[in-house]
Amino acid sequence: HKTYGDIAYTPIFGSGTDGIVLSENAYALFDGDDNTKWCGHYYENDLPYAIFSYALPVKLVSYTLTTANDTMEYTNRTWTAWTVYGSDSEDGEWTVVHDVKDGQLPAGALTESEAFEVNADTAYMYYKVVVNSNGGEGRWGNSQQMSEFTPVVDVDTYYGCTTCGMEYKEPVEEETTQPD
Repeated sequence: HKTYGDIAYTPIFGSGTDGIVLSENAYALFDGDDNTKWCGHYYENDLPYAIFSYALPVKLVSYTLTTANDTMEYTNRTWTAWTVYGSDSEDGEWTVVHDVKDGQLPAGALTESEAFEVNADTAYMYYKVVVNSNGGEGRWGNSQQMSEFTPVVDVDTYYGCTTCGMEYKEPVEEETTQPD
């Protein structure tokens, strides 16, 4: 093992609401490619969601969103409210780690948002983002879309080995004091 293990900090897509077409499924949020997007139906009684995970529990400290390629043409598809949850398992209880009720996202196509700061004290292995509302009514009012969800995790807190599952924290350097 290396000093701090070999944990991968790139999220792994787990599951999510289908896209309108196969190439626009929820996995596109985490593929690192601005040219792809998740574009799916939006229904208040069945909110769209995407689940992603890590090899070991990590703290989510912030994230950015990148708008889709045709955001300027279909402004009603852009998210206006969403919630990010954390959990120890994909089927377990979900805890709110960040909730946005009136999100102001960039109006331009393929534009990354400012970072959304997350004040979570707990490290989770699984995260879920749920789209609570989109930009409005009309022909495209029943659709939502986003190109990228880019999480930032606290890499200075949790380290581990993806091969053996061993988890350990980074050693803390003790301050040395000089005698008076």
